[in-house]
Amino acid sequence: AAPAYAGLRSLADHRPLSAEAVRQAVRVARRRVVVMDAAAGEELERLGVPLYHRSQRKRFGVIDRSSPPPLTTATATTTTTPYLGAVVAPAKGHTAARRRRNTERRAAEAAATAAATAVALRELLELQGGDGGGGEEGAALPT
Repeated sequence: AAPAYAGLRSLADHRPLSAEAVRQAVRVARRRVVVMDAAAGEELERLGVPLYHRSQRKRFGVIDRSSPPPLTTATATTTTTPYLGAVVAPAKGHTAARRRRNTERRAAEAAATAAATAVALRELLELQGGDGGGGEEGAALPT
């Protein structure tokens, strides 16, 4: 860190951020409030601020005020924070595309793992000589 920040650090308030401070920030914010946390920190969860971006060292949560709150607490594109009633902006651009690709990849991996597990269990049951003593033929595993 630069030596110029040394004077500011002595004036900083090092207490954890309070929910009231976040409420006040949302109240006076023009567009949004960004909350930064350490990568291993738990402040965003404690305050109920949704994660917007994560890196190796920091995590950022964003509370957006630019649009009115949705009618429901959760929709496909926006989510309300329970204590603020503010609208959280969905990720845009390459970040959203990357998250979508990662989600699709994880879903495909989970489906492939489940299919491989089912095949392995079927083969094991066949080696044991039947349905494993659990009733009807083929009832132990879905096809």
